[in-house]
Amino acid sequence: MILKFVVVARNKPDVLARVVMLFHRSAVEIESIRMAARRKRNELQITITVDGRKAQSHRMEASLTKLVDVLSVETVSTGARSAERSENLRCAL
Repeated sequence: MILKFVVVARNKPDVLARVVMLFHRSAVEIESIRMAARRKRNELQITITVDGRKAQSHRMEASLTKLVDVLSVETVSTGARSAERSENLRCAL
């Protein structure tokens, strides 16, 4: 199951490093990561895609919300079929 974590955090120099290290310490492999500044200059939106289980997503979401400077966390799960389709599209390009 493909899981996406959408993290909104304060725009501080070490926020991205703390978020990535949390996944590393939990032995969760990140498939893709995207970071963009939000309209408010002091906020970032970090979107992280992983391949994991639903139970694992609850644990990661709880850990992410405990990090300093993280304002909110949202988890979006995607079925394996749509992930397979996107993988096929990537291979075709």
